[in-house]
Amino acid sequence: MYERYIIDGSTFAGEFVLTSNPHTLNGDDLIAITKIIANNIEGEISANRAGALQYIEARKAIVVTCSDCEFVDEIIAPNAWFIEDSGCNLSANAIAVILANARANTGTYAIKRIDVSGGLNIGIGDWSSQAVSDKNYLVANGWTVLYNI
Repeated sequence: MYERYIIDGSTFAGEFVLTSNPHTLNGDDLIAITKIIANNIEGEISANRAGALQYIEARKAIVVTCSDCEFVDEIIAPNAWFIEDSGCNLSANAIAVILANARANTGTYAIKRIDVSGGLNIGIGDWSSQAVSDKNYLVANGWTVLYNI
């Protein structure tokens, strides 16, 4: 069982750094956080509907969810086996990094899912050939990858 950290709202502004201590932030006012750094968290990071959030760095997290964070344009989560970033604003490069990290760290996880669909996430037609190759590799190895066309 892993630890779970829900970041669904707070009055924090600017950069929010999670440590190994539990943090649960709830509410509708997660408007001012622009960056979440959670490199010591080995469980789940969830930051949904974060109005100004642009960047998540969670190098040890195994689950990262950030749905409907329309300004998120970069996610660094090399060990995640479940990434939910639908409704964000991921560039082709940001998506390529997510896919390459997943391919490099494929394990025997029960759930293998990446969702980079919806929002302003760049569609597969604008991905690099390596990103498409990584997506195809992941799908061939049992992953679900959802994306924009």
